[in-house]
Amino acid sequence: MKTTMNKSLGVIVGVDGNISQVGMYSMSNESQFLWNGELLEGPKVGALLTILQNDVKIIAKVVNEKIMDQQNSVKSEEFDNRYSKNSVNRIVSLRMQGVIENNSFKVTSSYVPMIGNEVTITSKEDIDLIYGIKKDAPSIFIGKTIFENKKLDIPINEVFASHIGIFGNTGSGKSNTLHMLYSQLFDSKYKTNLFERSSFFIFDFNGEYRGRIFSD
Repeated sequence: MKTTMNKSLGVIVGVDGNISQVGMYSMSNESQFLWNGELLEGPKVGALLTILQNDVKIIAKVVNEKIMDQQNSVKSEEFDNRYSKNSVNRIVSLRMQGVIENNSFKVTSSYVPMIGNEVTITSKEDIDLIYGIKKDAPSIFIGKTIFENKKLDIPINEVFASHIGIFGNTGSGKSNTLHMLYSQLFDSKYKTNLFERSSFFIFDFNGEYRGRIFSD
């Protein structure tokens, strides 16, 4: 783990369609960073990074990485300085996921990275925006994000007060997911007001949801 207060990890050095290359300011190969008091994942494959473009934050995912050697071979084992400590730069490739603008995340191609844009770690607040969590909004915990390993809540009003669907193959965990969602909801600190204002009807033809949480 590395402690850093530097806001930028690298800079965009190439753009090819929806893939951009980042020249890292250092090897930056720590798996985790202590970033302004938050423990965040480092820029490894699958992680999210933020491209800064004026007042817009372009959210992108790391898809691959490589090193570029700055030294030319002199074709001599004795004097060949390739791949030494000070001769390699780390190059990270990013694929756009969307943008954060006006404190809201949206999937759009209206903005594209430009050479010279600086790249930084995606903060916990921005990750919450990506997953639709508004500050101080009623929410329940459902797990952790796969790549960032960050606590993930979902907003109660946006999810349970709307139409949702859970799709998947047989045995993929649809019933367990639904059971977990409502178990977390009924055990949350909002349950008193929840049952005063709402009624829940479950049509369970296979007896999958019998148990304490659904029988109180």
